[in-house]
Amino acid sequence: MSLNVEITQTGLIKKTLPLEVILGDELDYGTFATGYLLEERQLGDTSFIAYNPKCIARGFSVEWTEKEKHKVSLSLPLYTTDGDIADFMHCVKRITDYWNGCKVTVDDEPTTAEEFLQRFDELCALCADHLRSTMQQILDGECQSFILISAKLPLSFGTEEARNILTAGDSMAALADFLHEKQSLDAFYPTPRFYKLDDSEILGVICYFNGIRCILPTEPTVPFGITAPDGQALKPDRWTALVSTDGKSPSMTFDGYTPLLEHLPKEKCSRFDGGHIVVEALTPEEHEALAAAADKQE
Repeated sequence: MSLNVEITQTGLIKKTLPLEVILGDELDYGTFATGYLLEERQLGDTSFIAYNPKCIARGFSVEWTEKEKHKVSLSLPLYTTDGDIADFMHCVKRITDYWNGCKVTVDDEPTTAEEFLQRFDELCALCADHLRSTMQQILDGECQSFILISAKLPLSFGTEEARNILTAGDSMAALADFLHEKQSLDAFYPTPRFYKLDDSEILGVICYFNGIRCILPTEPTVPFGITAPDGQALKPDRWTALVSTDGKSPSMTFDGYTPLLEHLPKEKCSRFDGGHIVVEALTPEEHEALAAAADKQE
């Protein structure tokens, strides 16, 4: 679910829309790569993600090119944080002020910038209701977890995250704190790779880079947006885990993904979100112990 705003320039003498006007002084930008991981300071061919680096939440998408003079389209994912809603509205105001003569539609319904900007409280309340409902469904067991595509990476909400948000005095503030904390962490988030073997078996591979902090899934999954060549859901027949110390070549291999997790030092692992753990860099001794565990599989 999203809120879609289209702004069309109507003046006789049309001008392009600088990126600086869209971003203002607060926002940064990037574009999604495989698995909805943000490539910072990169623009897509026709769109990008704008977000506030001081309170990283979900951001919003912008359909725009630097030579465009006719229209720009903005899409705000719902639900999101109060801060994202405010940033989105400030962006709409900057664009309509800069283009001066323009028409505005919200979800294909004609409106004005002034009318839209008055909906801040309404949208915040809508998001708060949706948030509490979803978190309650997780606690009630109606869904195992919930994945939120956020500005920099997908985040998973399990029962612990749902309980923390619902029991907070301000659920929306708790959501904002959670999203910003997780997306501000300096850590490597490996993207699985997939290979078709000679016997048509599909192999999923996850590479863990020792020496840096990594975010690893508790169970291997196919990232959003990745499908089989025929467009159907990709279903790996098996998984393997590689460990690299230089970021280039693997130094050890685990047959299966779970054995890697089982042999990582527990004191170096902590919960990241409902579907991931954070693994701190290993010492040389811990790396040797991990290598010994991998050798025993052979």
